[in-house]
Amino acid sequence: MKVVQLPGLAEKGDVSNYLETRSAEDLLQEIRKAPCWKPEKTGLLIDAPEFLSTVSPEIDWLVESVIQRKANGFICAAPKVGKSWLAADLVLSLALGLPWVGFDVGGPVKVALITREDNPALTRWRMDRLLAGKDRTRADLQDRLYVNRREQSPAFRLDEPDFLTPMITELRAVKPEFVVLDVFNILHGADENDNTEMRGVLEELNRLHREIRCAVGVVHHFNKNSEGSLTQRLRGAGAIAGWAEWLIGVEAQDEHVRKMQFEIKAAQPPDPLHFRISGEDYDNWKRIERTDWVPARKRNGVEDLLV
Repeated sequence: MKVVQLPGLAEKGDVSNYLETRSAEDLLQEIRKAPCWKPEKTGLLIDAPEFLSTVSPEIDWLVESVIQRKANGFICAAPKVGKSWLAADLVLSLALGLPWVGFDVGGPVKVALITREDNPALTRWRMDRLLAGKDRTRADLQDRLYVNRREQSPAFRLDEPDFLTPMITELRAVKPEFVVLDVFNILHGADENDNTEMRGVLEELNRLHREIRCAVGVVHHFNKNSEGSLTQRLRGAGAIAGWAEWLIGVEAQDEHVRKMQFEIKAAQPPDPLHFRISGEDYDNWKRIERTDWVPARKRNGVEDLLV
């Protein structure tokens, strides 16, 4: 297809006016000279080779083998298993640039924790204990870890713009690479089992992700069905699991030991591992660390280690 600009035409003139003073051969010459027409490119589409040339063959890990930089996902567990301890340890490890449960981190990086499930004093106590377990002090976190609790804003909902918009504005000023929200079910007013309502909430998480240009990690619960993959066990509508690019699942093995499993879209996930929160007792818990674990069985009413 060609668009031919004929010389000497008056405004609103057409090809018949042109032929009043020119020959058909002149018209053919003008047609031959005109370039083929191509639609103007807007940038909405790019050629595949150009697209592929901009993609690094290496995965940019925020947490090696577990969380890809700028990828969103869930830390999930049943209630009272230790997922908030784990989330607090994750943000501290990233802010300090220290390994997390044995995984290298791409830090130190700026992180933010928005927590609503626990009393602020309990969150503060946990973080102080974990800091001590890493042989670090509060001063080591300066300008790299930011926290929002009920003390800063008594209410926060993802699905209410009056709460989310100022939070995004504040986060944009801080520029964290990773934001953790604890815990999902009290950060919105929608029906978790309704896909349509959940897509609305997840789009607000996407908005936070886009505008801050960060990875988002959400603490969430398993459903009551303990069978199947992490995706199948994640509580709520299918849209919730579909949003996640990584999943970290935690379950109790005994009173002290927890099992951690992974599902990752970017790569083959690591093998499951076991960890414990170490310390003489609850009041002295201060370090999350890997451990070996062998299940116990009862024989004649007495627990015995399986061999």
